[in-house]
Order: sequence, then C-alpha cells, then structure tokens
Amino acid sequence: MKKYIIIFYLLLFSNLYADININFIDVDKAINLSKPGKSLLKQLDKLNKENKSNIIKEEEIIKTKENKLIAQKNIISAEEFQSSVSKLRNEIDKHNKDKRKIFSDFEKIKIDNMNKFLKEMNNVLIKYSEENEISIILKKKDLVIGKTTLDITNDVIKIIDKEIMEFEVK
Repeated sequence: MKKYIIIFYLLLFSNLYADININFIDVDKAINLSKPGKSLLKQLDKLNKENKSNIIKEEEIIKTKENKLIAQKNIISAEEFQSSVSKLRNEIDKHNKDKRKIFSDFEKIKIDNMNKFLKEMNNVLIKYSEENEISIILKKKDLVIGKTTLDITNDVIKIIDKEIMEFEVK
C-alpha cells in the first residue's frame, strides 16, 4: 500500500509538462493562392473546358443529323427512315458513352494530380514542422475556433512557391 501512495505522490507532484505546439493551415487557400496550385487549377480548368467544347461540337453534329433526318422523313421510304433512325440512336449511344468516359477520365486526372500536389505540399509541411518544432498541424476546416496567430497558411504558401516551381497536369 505504501508503494502505491509513494507512486501517487510522485506522479502528482512531478513536473509532467507536455510541450505541444499546435498550428493549423487552410489547405484550400494554400492550393488557390500558391503559384503551383494556381497553375494546377488553371491547367485542370483548361482541360475541362476543352473536353466540354469537344462534347458540345459532337452534340451539334448529332442534332444536325437528327434535323436532316426529320426533314427527310416524308421523302425517304419507311424502311430507310427506320434504318437511319437506328444508326442515329447508335451514334447517340456511342456519344453518351464517350461523354461519360471523358468526364470520368477527367475526374481521375484531377484526383491524381491533386493528390500529387498534396503529397508535395505534405513534404513542405513536414519540413516546416520540423524546422519550427510544431507537434501537430490541423486543417482549418476541421477547427471550430483558433487564434489567428496559429495560422501558418501564408508561411507555407511562400515555401511552396519557392520549393515547388511548376506543376504540370499529366
């Protein structure tokens, strides 16, 4: 029993201080305001616009064919009309499959490139936390409230701009 009392007093009166340095970062701000992050977003936006433009052009071609077929409905035979309608439906189905594939490929490219950028950003955060003796770095969106002095976003953006020169979408 004496051992337990002695251990209790030792634990109670010993200096058990934990020096924990906690900071937070706004990841979205770091991506949107850093030079390589802006470059990444700009390249993804350009690729997305090109994809949408190509899809719209194909849809216009299909609509033109549809209008032409409707105009010829009374001129051509019923069998020929049904054959043309069937071909047009097949073309529309193929276009819809291609459209879904283009959008899913774009999402995959977007996710892969964002993950690569976040890995590089994570390396910067690790180095920054070691240099500044930071124990924990939290995402700002996961916080309820925090002192603005604990926000390291602007410092990290400066380091990202120096260390990650350019980011190309692949």
